Amino acid sequence: MPISRRDIMRALPVLGAAGALVPGIFEAQAQDLWRVASAAPPTGILREHHERIALQIGAASQGGIQSAFQYVSSEQEALQQITRGRLQGGVISMIALGAIVPEAGVLLTPFLFESEAEAEWVIRNRLADKLRPLLEAKGLALIGFAAGGWINVATRTAVKSPADVRGRKIRASPAPASQFFWSTLGANPVQLPIGELFSALEQGLVEGADLPFTFYVASPAAVSTPHYTLTRHGYNFSGVIVNLGAWNKLPAARKAAILAGLPTLETLNREFDQSETALAEKFRGTGGSIHALSQEERQGWIGAIAARQQAFVGGLGAPSAAFFEVVQSGRRDFAATRS
Repeated sequence: MPISRRDIMRALPVLGAAGALVPGIFEAQAQDLWRVASAAPPTGILREHHERIALQIGAASQGGIQSAFQYVSSEQEALQQITRGRLQGGVISMIALGAIVPEAGVLLTPFLFESEAEAEWVIRNRLADKLRPLLEAKGLALIGFAAGGWINVATRTAVKSPADVRGRKIRASPAPASQFFWSTLGANPVQLPIGELFSALEQGLVEGADLPFTFYVASPAAVSTPHYTLTRHGYNFSGVIVNLGAWNKLPAARKAAILAGLPTLETLNREFDQSETALAEKFRGTGGSIHALSQEERQGWIGAIAARQQAFVGGLGAPSAAFFEVVQSGRRDFAATRS
């Protein structure tokens, strides 16, 4: 016998009562779907981390959110979609965040941090609380950080000193810090989006670039520029951000659960280090060269940049210069904890 519309209407109060008596009976239907974006390459530790973060948001949400990873090739596009609420979150690099919050771009200043431990401490204890209101003003909530490894120099031929790149055409990223780095060293920086880099390297239009190792070895750059020099001039990390409106709709307990459930920057950094060790062995086995620098050699790179670092930051504007001083103060406080 077919069920009539009247039968369905009569049953609704009973079903509603059952849902109230048995928590979660309609939970799947009540869950919000959050799509969390990233431009991480299809394979490698970066993609693994970003997918884990995306799924963990839902897993830690006490049943309120179903989350899914979504690949978006352009971080700028992902950022726009998150701001508009078409995507709910993302793992976005400081390069992209710096385009809307210049203070974030300061964190890419060459030789800003000396070690991972220093960077982790300063980010956690000094920078997080400074970045949150800046991003909230753009409609974004900062809920965590993700590791990206150190930025180093990839070139066609071996490079050990700044003199080795002088006069060469080198790809600079859209970040002002990258352009500052190469021009200060006397190179001829050519600004290119990442999508145009590999063909430019292959065709010899540029002779090198500065890239994080895990991204570099998974890309065609490792073939056309087989020399990788460990300058460690940029600490590369990302913010885990979500649409502010979506975040503010969550109950306080659910927010706290998500924040507690996300992997820490320290954990992700350790996993990055382990991954890079294995990748380095494989890279050398296929003919690639990794050039470590002595303390004296690395000091030559630092010295070439240090004298102009303050002027570069000052050129970004007073708020950025003040943010730079927060970093420097944090570095001094970190050093005090180790003395």
